[in-house]
Amino acid sequence: MCGIVAFFAPGGGAPAGARLEAACATQALRGPDGAGTAVLAGGRVSLGHTRLAVLDLSRAADQPMSAGQGRHWLVFNGEIYNHAELRRHLEARGERLRTRSDTEVLLRWLMRHGPAGLDDLEGMFAFVHVDLQAGRLLAARDRIGVKPLYFAHGPALAGFASTLAPLRGLGGRTDAIDPVARFEMLTSKYVAGPRTIYAGIEKVPPGGCVELDLGADAVAPVRRAWWSPGVWLAPQAAPLAPDAPEGQWADALDAALAGAVARQLVADVPVGVLLSGGVDSSLVAALAARAGGAVDTFCVGWADARCDESAHARRVAAHLGTRHHELTVTPAEVLQALTAMPGAFDEPFGDASAVPLYLISRFARQRVTVALTGDGGDEQFFGYPRYHLLARAWAWTEHAPGWLRAGVRALTRGAPRSRAAHAASAFLAFPDAARRYEHFVLDNFAALAELCGAGPRATLWASGLAAAGERGRALAGGDFLRQMMLTDLGGYLVDDCLTKTDRATMACSLEARVPLLDEAVLRLSLAMPPRLSWAGGRGKHLLRRVLARYVPPALTERPKMGFGVPLDRWLFAELGAFTNETLARENLLRAGLDPQGVARVVRAHRSGRVDHQYFLWPIICYVRWFHEVHLAGAVSASGGGRP
Repeated sequence: MCGIVAFFAPGGGAPAGARLEAACATQALRGPDGAGTAVLAGGRVSLGHTRLAVLDLSRAADQPMSAGQGRHWLVFNGEIYNHAELRRHLEARGERLRTRSDTEVLLRWLMRHGPAGLDDLEGMFAFVHVDLQAGRLLAARDRIGVKPLYFAHGPALAGFASTLAPLRGLGGRTDAIDPVARFEMLTSKYVAGPRTIYAGIEKVPPGGCVELDLGADAVAPVRRAWWSPGVWLAPQAAPLAPDAPEGQWADALDAALAGAVARQLVADVPVGVLLSGGVDSSLVAALAARAGGAVDTFCVGWADARCDESAHARRVAAHLGTRHHELTVTPAEVLQALTAMPGAFDEPFGDASAVPLYLISRFARQRVTVALTGDGGDEQFFGYPRYHLLARAWAWTEHAPGWLRAGVRALTRGAPRSRAAHAASAFLAFPDAARRYEHFVLDNFAALAELCGAGPRATLWASGLAAAGERGRALAGGDFLRQMMLTDLGGYLVDDCLTKTDRATMACSLEARVPLLDEAVLRLSLAMPPRLSWAGGRGKHLLRRVLARYVPPALTERPKMGFGVPLDRWLFAELGAFTNETLARENLLRAGLDPQGVARVVRAHRSGRVDHQYFLWPIICYVRWFHEVHLAGAVSASGGGRP
């Protein structure tokens, strides 16, 4: 796992020397084991890399890596899990590789196959490949977006990076906050791709790539999708017939998961598992223990029993015989983490579960360099209760008359509003039946954000969140359950869950791997009939059936919790001073928010009539980010310290 930067200046003068090294230094935690740079094509192309050494720890595997007598260059972040198979293919055709790294395998594969070789890659990756003779730069991101890749450009300079920091100050609007992105973050906790918080910087989409002509007189990016979930939704792509017996599907899923975990355990450094004790992480831990013998597992616990899963994880670990390690988090540790995290995320991020994930990552890094997680199970296997609640609610309300819908909407649009009012609006009052899932997701805190001065709530319908819903509908073919899953697979999973995992772990120089999103598992889940995931009144049916082969259901069957945080009690108690300082009038005004609106939401929350913890936390995170990252970066850029 690493950090990458790449620049292209058609007229020459791409960042070099101290400027290029400074760009790399902003990503030092992503790669603490070494850094390298290269300036190519007479100063028109420059590459930088910071390395977290995981596979082939020798200096021969350092980057930027070149081959073909300096014609081809690569900077790469991630892991190619099928590198052994690709290596055998290359060697059978006469290639003689000089390292054991997947970096060299990727480089030589691209040398031989070019952009067409993307289809053969399995893993999590973001890379920039330069072919000086062909005059082509190719930047690409993995299918599901596990690894980040940012892109900014003007006519005279283009840049790619693993984080936003190296791209700020490139010119144009790279330091201008995008008002739509800000509204997205305040209502949904994260900025949905392809936007970033900055108007002049974008995210390369999952399964997307960007090509640049190095011989051009100006930057003219060609963007395209090299993969889409629709490729594996086609009936001919299914590994089993939809009406195949459930046992056959369970066997196929078991085999795919076991293979995914086994190949993601491969490393030249210690590997562990982040274990919550729930279905997904318990299954990953069970398969890791079976494949690799004694394995280290790590769990976070809280003094507040409503959020504490440590006892569940402890019982699963004891059953599996892992070397189990627990961290009990105190409010003081949370406060310490909150001072470090805004810079680690580099754009505002309001998912509170990032806090315990950061703390457990820092704890795990004391013993391991790589950690497997359970990310992806809820989206692929319909694990979120909202999917089934909304599907049932729609069946009850789809024929409701227009006058009733309009009346309910008028009664529930106010702010602050309760969860019951939001549920009534989402279930009954949405004005557009085709966009009912988007209404549920987007309207949740839109009224509150509008009240707090973030802009008109109609802003959201131009957002990446709405676009994710449109893509989900287009792929689902009228199946509402599958529509919700595909919307989240291409949106919430990427821009919230995977962003959280990447940033929180990388802030601790810990590589996170996500075997439930392995290509073999994803191919199977996309083809699987929804009836195999939703049965007996709950989701993840087939996943639970596979888990029961390794862990008794009594150890894992309980209401879903995840890495929770006792925010409702802590916001104005243990974290009260932090909250009040952050939401001070002058801080809100400087961040462009309305202090009176925020105060109204705070009063409503503290009254106990409504619970607005999940809106107040993104507000807090945005204000802290604005002052500690955005303004600090602007000062740095004005002083010449930022490339």
